Amino acid sequence: TRELIHALGVSMDEAGRDDEALELYANYLKRFPGGPETAEVCSRMGQIFFEKKQHSKAIASLRKAYERTGDAKNRVRILSDMAKNNSELGDYGTAVATLENAAALLSNDPEGYAEILSPVYKNLAENHMKLKQ
Repeated sequence: TRELIHALGVSMDEAGRDDEALELYANYLKRFPGGPETAEVCSRMGQIFFEKKQHSKAIASLRKAYERTGDAKNRVRILSDMAKNNSELGDYGTAVATLENAAALLSNDPEGYAEILSPVYKNLAENHMKLKQ
């Protein structure tokens, strides 16, 4: 049942049926709060909320995803997504601090994170500039 709810949520998400996906993901989290797909579910919810311009909900979902993953590369991606939402809310200071945390994780293995290194630093520079405006 856990796998089915997760798979249906992903299918709805990928088909652009955001409301159905959110409903399935919420059901998953209610029934299986410690399930192995919890970090992915929360991250996907964060992406949907971002697209719906519900940035506070996106940040809350992404924070849960961050807390539930131990994978450093996923943590960097989640932090980057959180910073995008903070930036959209005009909270450039928090966006910068969040991206600095992502950069600190990247510094542990810069070669292993080559594909996400540039976007993180670019986003960090853009938010620094907005912060100073």
